[in-house]
Amino acid sequence: VFPVRLSLEESSGRVIIKGPFGHCAKPTSNGRLYSESVMKPNFKRLTEAMGSRRLFGELDHPADGKTSLKRVSHIVTELSVAKDGEVLGVLEPLPTPMGKILEALAKAGCELGVSSRGRGSVVSRDDGIDEVQDDYTLKTYDVVDNPASKNAFPSVMESDELDSFLEGIDEEHRADVRTAFEEAAASIDT
Repeated sequence: VFPVRLSLEESSGRVIIKGPFGHCAKPTSNGRLYSESVMKPNFKRLTEAMGSRRLFGELDHPADGKTSLKRVSHIVTELSVAKDGEVLGVLEPLPTPMGKILEALAKAGCELGVSSRGRGSVVSRDDGIDEVQDDYTLKTYDVVDNPASKNAFPSVMESDELDSFLEGIDEEHRADVRTAFEEAAASIDT
């Protein structure tokens, strides 16, 4: 997990969210260090999936670690490591129920977190940092409310929670956010 400040762009009718997704020289808030030698091969391995627009991500991490197309909110289209070790990424919200929520939050100026999802071993250092090892397999990047959060599934707010949430959003975007939440709630099988 890594707290980030993403930027929002609209181009050719598509919303693009881009910015830092992490850092290869700094540990995450949960004490893990993902080195450049671990991340770059994963990015190379995922190049075809990104080019084919099938590196799907979700709002929050799924409990079982598997991507469900019913919950997909975005695709990751670019991943790279800058010279200073910063992991840079680009994601695109999809016109799915969860993608509409993501887009509405981004357009409302909400700060979003990005968290990698993958599996692999770690070696604990004396300073308490867990170094992620070469067997790490990156699956995707998910968008999360709080990068330190362990939430597994996105949840739909109840109407009173939604009203309270909407009070914090500027009036210009409030209707868009409400509509996105209501559409998502209507499309989720309960």
